[in-house]
Amino acid sequence: LVGVVDTWGFGFVDELDYRREAANTSDFMREIAKTPLRDAVFAPEVVDPCTSRKVMTTKWVDGERLEQSSAADVSKLCSVAMNTYLTMMLETGVLHADPHPGNLLRAQDGRLCILDWGLVTEIPANLQLTFIEHIAHLTSADYEKVPEDLVKLGFVPPGAEEDVKSTDTVQVLAKVYGTWSEGGGAANGNVGMVINEFQNLSERYGGLIFQVPPYFAYIARAFLTLEGIGLQNDPMYAIVGECLPYVSQRLLTDPDPRVSEALRTFIYGPMKDSPLRAVDTTRLEYLTSGFSSYSDATVALADMSDATAVAAVQDQAFSAADVERGVKQLA
Repeated sequence: LVGVVDTWGFGFVDELDYRREAANTSDFMREIAKTPLRDAVFAPEVVDPCTSRKVMTTKWVDGERLEQSSAADVSKLCSVAMNTYLTMMLETGVLHADPHPGNLLRAQDGRLCILDWGLVTEIPANLQLTFIEHIAHLTSADYEKVPEDLVKLGFVPPGAEEDVKSTDTVQVLAKVYGTWSEGGGAANGNVGMVINEFQNLSERYGGLIFQVPPYFAYIARAFLTLEGIGLQNDPMYAIVGECLPYVSQRLLTDPDPRVSEALRTFIYGPMKDSPLRAVDTTRLEYLTSGFSSYSDATVALADMSDATAVAAVQDQAFSAADVERGVKQLA
């Protein structure tokens, strides 16, 4: 708890310097321009000559709060929001940590606008890759690797891997993930439920075996808000399903050896190193569907004709056969 409070304290102090917020805003625009999301999401342009430590000035953005919009593309913008936050968390490494509903706008041109960049948290590259590996291990039921993941992510103290195996920690996480995948918010299991389960594990084992790392408070807050907006738009919104498109395209396109290994885990499961392993066709289709959804979510939402948008999606999409050929190359 002390670590979480200290982390929040540092963040609040940083928010008092508007030069830092201006830099965060501009950094986001520069980094997102390198991704397929560049035409779907933006932050207000900073007016540098009119910005100081006590005052920040940006260009005006016309729009409406995302959760209050009745536009037909709100569902797509919710997907854009999720893909954007996953890109920040797992790719660019700087996460906008204050996504309350007032900070997410549907701009008049149909793009998503993210306001208020005073509170951010950094996710180191090694931690980003570990999250991807952890997702692959949980999804494929490769639970033997989960204790090591939890150490790398800071949930378990170094050297306590074997102690974790003697507890119900892995089983609880697997159950949470399975329930979370079903959607429906509080009816089944939402982000708040996940946080509560983590806190319960920490209290049950006194922090000696399981602990909640301070940085996770920012991530939890961000995804709790995104889930709330999604549920307002769709009562059966499933945040795990919304994460699938980004994770799929990352597994299929990132050449990093650790990501390639995570792809093998996702496709083959715990048997990936066995000569008897076989491709899980269900997960193969899962990947293909996820990648197609990501392509669809990253198409520019306003200034492209329907025909152009469809062509852009088709140009990026993988077929199941494409994925299977790629997986065989990893074997």
